[in-house]
Amino acid sequence: MIFRQLFEPDSSTYTYLLACPETRQAMLIDPVLDTMNRDLEVLQQLDLKLIYTLLVSTMIFKKMNTSC
Repeated sequence: MIFRQLFEPDSSTYTYLLACPETRQAMLIDPVLDTMNRDLEVLQQLDLKLIYTLLVSTMIFKKMNTSC
């Protein structure tokens, strides 16, 4: 398993990247809109294909300007 913990300082939140080293499929947990380019760059550097995003933090919903 590939795992990265990515920090977003403005909201003091973490985004988590989980991926399969064999299929190169990846998931982002609690991504933040402000750091989307950073997250996509990390995926590209690791040669991963984003398959899923999962929002589990209500704080992230506010930062992403989305609703449940």
